[in-house]
Amino acid sequence: MKLNLNMLQSAIQALEVQRATLATLRAFGTFGAFAQSSVEKAQASQPASSTAAA
Repeated sequence: MKLNLNMLQSAIQALEVQRATLATLRAFGTFGAFAQSSVEKAQASQPASSTAAA
């Protein structure tokens, strides 16, 4: 149970870091478009790997 809690906390922290990074990249303007396309690619491939892990 404690391991699950620690893993969940780590996942939440990683998502918060990703959100802050994306906000910073978007603040740069044109580089934000590159970041958005990278995120879309990552999100498109993520469900396949997360379903396999579950």
